[in-house]
Amino acid sequence: MASTARDGVPERSIFHRMFWPEDQTAYSAGFSRDQDFERAITAILNRTDHKKTPFKWRVYWVAALGFLTDSYNLFASNVVLPALSSLYWNTPSRSNIIGFNVATLIGSIIGQIFFGIAVDICMRSLYGFELMIVIVSTLGLLQCSSGYYDTASDQYTWSITGWLFFWRVVMGIGIGAEYPLSACIASEWSAKHSRARMLAAVFLMQPLGQLLAYIVGLIAIGQLGGSAADIDRFWRIVIGIGAAPTILALFARRLIPESWRFTYFVVKNPGKAKLDARNVYDRASIVAEPHELQQLGDRHESPTLQHDSVVDVIVEHDPPERQVSEPAPVWRPGSQFEWAEFSKFLWEYRARLLGMSSCWFLLDIAFYGMGFNSPGTLAKLWTDRPINFDRDAPYWQKNSDVYYPLVNGTFLNGTSGLVAAPAIKEVLTSTMKHAIYTTSIAAILGSSFYIGFAHMINRRHMLIGTFFALSVLLAITAGAFKALYHDGDANGSPISGGHVVLIFLWALIQLFFSFGPNTLTFVMPAEVFPTKYRCTCYGFAAASGKLGAVLVQAVGWATTSDTSDPNDYKQLQYMLAAFSVCMALGGAIALYEPCVPNVQHGFENKSLEEASNEQAVVRETPKHDDQS
Repeated sequence: MASTARDGVPERSIFHRMFWPEDQTAYSAGFSRDQDFERAITAILNRTDHKKTPFKWRVYWVAALGFLTDSYNLFASNVVLPALSSLYWNTPSRSNIIGFNVATLIGSIIGQIFFGIAVDICMRSLYGFELMIVIVSTLGLLQCSSGYYDTASDQYTWSITGWLFFWRVVMGIGIGAEYPLSACIASEWSAKHSRARMLAAVFLMQPLGQLLAYIVGLIAIGQLGGSAADIDRFWRIVIGIGAAPTILALFARRLIPESWRFTYFVVKNPGKAKLDARNVYDRASIVAEPHELQQLGDRHESPTLQHDSVVDVIVEHDPPERQVSEPAPVWRPGSQFEWAEFSKFLWEYRARLLGMSSCWFLLDIAFYGMGFNSPGTLAKLWTDRPINFDRDAPYWQKNSDVYYPLVNGTFLNGTSGLVAAPAIKEVLTSTMKHAIYTTSIAAILGSSFYIGFAHMINRRHMLIGTFFALSVLLAITAGAFKALYHDGDANGSPISGGHVVLIFLWALIQLFFSFGPNTLTFVMPAEVFPTKYRCTCYGFAAASGKLGAVLVQAVGWATTSDTSDPNDYKQLQYMLAAFSVCMALGGAIALYEPCVPNVQHGFENKSLEEASNEQAVVRETPKHDDQS
């Protein structure tokens, strides 16, 4: 049916009304874009960025809940992979294990790029759609099955591996979409002085989500037996519980309106921007100084000292004669992506986009190289002696430090004897405990330390310093690896607890990841790009990181064989040395300020508009010294 026009504005489609129920053109009536209103919006910017503006917990929980479920579902693979391997890929091959992780990462790349662009076109109201994708993919994973077993052909009617990979790609799309959405919503709604803490606190959900996945796994395996049916229930329980915080986050998304910065700077709808700002920054949180209210009141020839909010001044002092002074602008979604404008932006911001993307790419090579598909790596760190496995032992078994029970078998060198044959339940329990002690606790501490010291740290200097500190730590660990691995004795006789030192170094590296570049590469891209391209650029930077993660998985697969000796330390040693080089390169890129600009004046945050070179509004500098 043809659409009808109302006041020259085409009627919106059913699809548009379903996902974006608010008519963005209806709010501009009564608000001309004259100098007075420009100054009024500037006043809102100044007051929302005031030191007295409290931390917006409402905004935080909306963004944080989504990122919590993102992290839980992403790192749940470390929990369930040994179980999946024992049930469906019970062979020495590791191809399916790596493929499961790569499927998730590829989906994340798609989600980060697609949704990053989409929310710059369709507005931030798309926020929440990615959670529906995660919920649907979770339900899909739970129902994966091999189908009917045909005894005549000795085949199943379905390939469970294919379905597992498919649904992990779909889930990865939802997981990846959460990065630009959560970060940009948090940055656009937070006050200037608390922006870094807001973003870092959202990112704290990554190690917390990882820890939650391990805790859920430990509780589930503790209540189940070790039979194949119990292990099948185990992985479905762990994956299924991930839907619970997702549903909660989806409801929370309805608590926050469209980003008022996007509405003002991109849609150019000051009336709607005003209403959205007032909805989140109520009178108690936008406290204007008396002289600012007086200045606004003077321009409207009305006393304003009776008001306690800049927004109140705008609401009550918009003269009726201005209400029809000019028609509301009609925003055309995606107009900023016309090639002439977009190519100009890319050229002006090329250094920032390449710099942020390169730093994230180099970081995730090391971070995901050490932390994704980690059960086998952590098992090598925690054992103080070599373990002999049957040459045909399944991959999940060879990458375990569980010593019992012993059975007759054949060693990798062809000789026979008693070999370790751990049960899957013990392997799962051991793997999750190792990850909590070595990775999760250290990462939570690192993120918490950053949140506590964010107001005393220059982010660019911190990024440079922690990149180089990680390079040194990784180089030290690589150099000492041979002496510490298995306590430095290939014959199996423990010497001086060297593996404990190795575990400590590994945990220290995880702490520095979260205290430095892992948190900062999440925070800074949300600050350095203008509103109309913020999510797009953030999505490309985040996707660059996941590309690095895919690369390190592929290199790891290509440089080892399924029959490699699990006691061989050289691959881990060379890997750590390569990661050290990556961290040094990241620090070198961060040193070049056009690539990684300074988002602070000393230790004090720049406004989001100043940090991103937003030119839509020339902000007035308050003529008083803000003190908190």
